[in-house]
Amino acid sequence: MVMSFERIRKRILDEFDRLEKEIEATFTSIMEEALGILYPPKPMWSPEGTLEPLINIKEYDDKYTIIVDLPYANLNTLSIDAKGKSITIKCLLKKRIKFDRWSTLQHQREFYEYKKTVVLPDDADTLNFKVVKRRECMVVIEVPKRV
Repeated sequence: MVMSFERIRKRILDEFDRLEKEIEATFTSIMEEALGILYPPKPMWSPEGTLEPLINIKEYDDKYTIIVDLPYANLNTLSIDAKGKSITIKCLLKKRIKFDRWSTLQHQREFYEYKKTVVLPDDADTLNFKVVKRRECMVVIEVPKRV
């Protein structure tokens, strides 16, 4: 079976795209490990409709405190899950938020949920976290340190 020029071209371009993504992921992983940062910084939103909430992590002698800012969130839908040394926070917005002319491409974007995964140091006992404070749009999570 003979493939058309366009099909061959498409397969080659698809392979280049795959390789580019693989190289970028490897480079980002190396930079993160070497410098402790993500490079390049990722956006705080996704095209799938999620926003990343602002967070602040404080370290104390016996625990970590994660302060999460969730403006316009429905805290009745808050879910916090721990896995390994990560804590994932999800919460639906009170209603969908729509932006027209979002970014330089002038696309419309609609957001419905906050989602953030926080990776803590190895001494964090993420399985024993507790929510210590919930106010209108702020959540405070305490994660004890392992002894």
